[in-house]
Amino acid sequence: MRPELIHDLACSLDQAHPLALHVFAAGDADGIEEGALVCPACGRWYAILEGVPHLVRDGLRLVEEELDLLERHRERLPAEAAQWKPFNLESDL
Repeated sequence: MRPELIHDLACSLDQAHPLALHVFAAGDADGIEEGALVCPACGRWYAILEGVPHLVRDGLRLVEEELDLLERHRERLPAEAAQWKPFNLESDL
C-alpha cells in the first residue's frame, strides 16, 4: 500500500476518515507491506496484509490472519492497540 493513499480510505463501518496509519513492515519502493489502519471515530482497526488494506466489515474479517499480524508485530503496537475493535491481542474471542 502506498502511504499517500491513506487520505482516500475510510472506515467501512462509519465512513470516518482519515484513518490512523501504523506501519509494521515496509515493502519495496516505499510501500507498506504490513500494518494497521485505525478509525478515529469507532476504534476499529483494519489490517494491511501483503500490501493490501483489508477494509471489510467485522463478519468478513480474516480473524486468525489479523491476530497473527498483531502477534508478530506485538513490540511495534501502540499502547492504545489493547482497545482496538472488534478484536485485539487482549480480547477474548
